[in-house]
Amino acid sequence: NFNYISRSPQLPPFLQEKPALWFTIVDAIFSRCRITSDVTKYEYVISHLECKHLIQVEDILISPPEENKYIKLKDELIRRLSISERQRIRQLLSQEELGDRTPSQFLRHPRSLMGTTSFENSLLREIWMQRLSIQTQQILQTQVNENIEDLATLADKICEIAQPPTIAAANTGNQLDIIHKLELKNQELTRRIDELTQQIAKIRWNNPVRRSRSPFPRVSTPAQTRKFRSYSRSRSVSTSPKLCWYHNKFGKFAKRCQGPCAYNQENLNSKE
Repeated sequence: NFNYISRSPQLPPFLQEKPALWFTIVDAIFSRCRITSDVTKYEYVISHLECKHLIQVEDILISPPEENKYIKLKDELIRRLSISERQRIRQLLSQEELGDRTPSQFLRHPRSLMGTTSFENSLLREIWMQRLSIQTQQILQTQVNENIEDLATLADKICEIAQPPTIAAANTGNQLDIIHKLELKNQELTRRIDELTQQIAKIRWNNPVRRSRSPFPRVSTPAQTRKFRSYSRSRSVSTSPKLCWYHNKFGKFAKRCQGPCAYNQENLNSKE
């Protein structure tokens, strides 16, 4: 059993994003299985890697060094697949967000991305603080002499006092849902108002009496006022109380007369 284990170590799937971590695990497996031969380690790793990973070290596979093959393969694979420091900084600036993590958890995340690469604390502090809320940033900016670990602890306490991220995210979702429902109701009300407006316009168009009457009071111009006064005077003259309604309307063609009426008296005077 010991010989079988030493000959057949079970290597985990290759971690392309973190090759250094993968080789750390592999070295521990080799040590447990008591595999010390450089050539044996080299062959195990080659047989375990996929073609897309082997292409990255094609030159080494074609012309391997005479000594330290495994170490050379390991170092080059880590170097070529690892994200450069500039790319890591760009990733931190453009892609990474705080999300539902605490400030201290988010601080550990960029450090894990950087791995063993040296990283200035001032730049890390600037990137980390930019992802915090404005209120938290304003408080932390007063702590000039504090190191970044103490700032992360203080930021965690500020977030706990203000509002947990999960509750804030839930409230944001509820607010968006309420706004969406209000927009739908507003659209429905607008549609109904348009339908009622069209129905009222159609009814007025089909009714000549209502169509002739404007629902809004008209403002009379001076010319219209003079015309109305002239019409009123002519109307008052034509409807003189000396004549009955029949003679006032039909004149000499009236077939009836209703007293008191001055038409007959005027007719007699004209005949004399």
